This record gives sequence, structure tokens and C-alpha cells, in this order.
Amino acid sequence: MSITSCNYDSDRQIFSIYDDNSCKLLLYYRNGEFIKESSIVTENGAAIDDVINLHTGNYLCYNSITTREVGNYSGLWEMDSDGNFVKNLFKYNTVVPFIYNPGHSNFSILTDGTIILRDAMYHDIYLYKDGDIKKYLSYNIKDDILYKYQGLVLAEEGYVFCMTSQIKSNYIINWWKDKTFSTFFSLYKEDDNIKFTDSFDDSDVNDAIWAQKMIDSNMNDALIVEISSMVILELLNNENTPQYLKNRIANLKGDKSEEEIENMNPILELLYLKK
Repeated sequence: MSITSCNYDSDRQIFSIYDDNSCKLLLYYRNGEFIKESSIVTENGAAIDDVINLHTGNYLCYNSITTREVGNYSGLWEMDSDGNFVKNLFKYNTVVPFIYNPGHSNFSILTDGTIILRDAMYHDIYLYKDGDIKKYLSYNIKDDILYKYQGLVLAEEGYVFCMTSQIKSNYIINWWKDKTFSTFFSLYKEDDNIKFTDSFDDSDVNDAIWAQKMIDSNMNDALIVEISSMVILELLNNENTPQYLKNRIANLKGDKSEEEIENMNPILELLYLKK
């Protein structure tokens, strides 16, 4: 499994999990009882970058760029819980020879039910509620700007791209990768005038084990990251992994063999923003 989203519907007491490895939507009651799985069949095999549940019982789906013509399964569209197409809200007509940044979070949700969409194609942030969608803000990202990050100058030949933006506790948290594939974060204060407040890299988050994927959730005070079995084994066997991190991973591993770890479900880690 490769989980992209995990969201809770408090009215129906249902967890919705999207596995982008098999393109399936998995539904569970809060007590863990399995409800059903639905295969999402799209036109011409279009990928789905992210899925989030609506209070109506339907779901929003998002796909930023595609390698082929996919009709309505591009941009933002709505489907039912059986994976059937309902309607398209906006779509792209851009077809590219490769997909640069698949499988990262694009949705998040506020406590009032407002859904936030990070439009990866144009670096825009949209707000969606009760069928209405509006542009909230845009990032102005220019390749020729020199970014200084821990003494490293990210010049014109490199790319800096945003993997996810989430609004948590009146902050906008952005997760970025630089041209060396190192990760770092930028923090914006959400008030009358949205302004930059801080930046930090993943080494500053000493209480966490960072994986390759941040999962969207409707927990307004926490971030959720996925720790796959591959990451656990990779970090344990890498001589460059810091000892404190190996100790934490060893606690997760317990007495499991490598074969048992390979067959584990992903571990979800909750991270809380502290002043």
C-alpha cells in the first residue's frame, strides 16, 4: 500500500483511505470494521494525485499533469464512494512527456469543512466549500531566483518545488524539496496579511522520523507523515543514519525480522507544531 490520504467523516464515523498504489478507496468504520473498497477507474488510465472526502459522502479528486489525454480526469473533479465520476470542477489541457512530482498531498481540510487545494500546476491555493471554489493565494516562484539554504545556493540549473501546503493552527506550512532532494519547510502566519515567519529543515524536527510522504488529515493541530517499511530498513542499514534516529527506529522495529518489516503496513506518525 501507498497511502496518500486518510480522512475521518465524523457524521458517518467513517475513515477514508486512498491507496495510490492500487488506485483504491478503502472505507472503515471508526471501530476498525471494514466497509468496502472501491477501484477508481479513470479515462485512459489517468493517475490521481490526491483524494479527500466531502460531507455529502462524495469525494474530490485532483490530478495536476498527465502524460496523455484524460478528459475529465484532470484538474479537480468529484466522484462517489464507489469510484464513479460525478462532475469536473476545472480541468487542464496540458499533456507532458513525464510526471515530475506524483503522489504528494494536494488537499487538506479545516475544522469548518473548508477544503484547501494546492494547485501544483500553477502554484495556486484554492478554497472549496459546499460546491463553491475560489482562489485564495498564489506563490510567485521563479527559477532564476537564488535561494540560500544552509549555505547551499540553489541556482538556475536546479529546481525547487513545493510538495504540499497545509493550513494548521493559523499557519500555512509548506514542504519543499531542493535540487539535491533535501527537504525543508517554510512557515507563514495566516492573518489579515499572510506573511513569512520561519523556515527549517528536517534535521530540526528531532522528534520525528521523516519519510517521503506527508498525509493530509483534518486534524487542525497536527501533521501526519507515513513511514514505509522500505524507509525503516533503509535507515537501519545506512551507516550515515544518526544513532538517535537508529534508536527510535529500533523501538518501532521491535523483534521483527527484515521479512516481517517488509510486510508491515505503513506507520503513521503525528507531529504537533510547538512554539
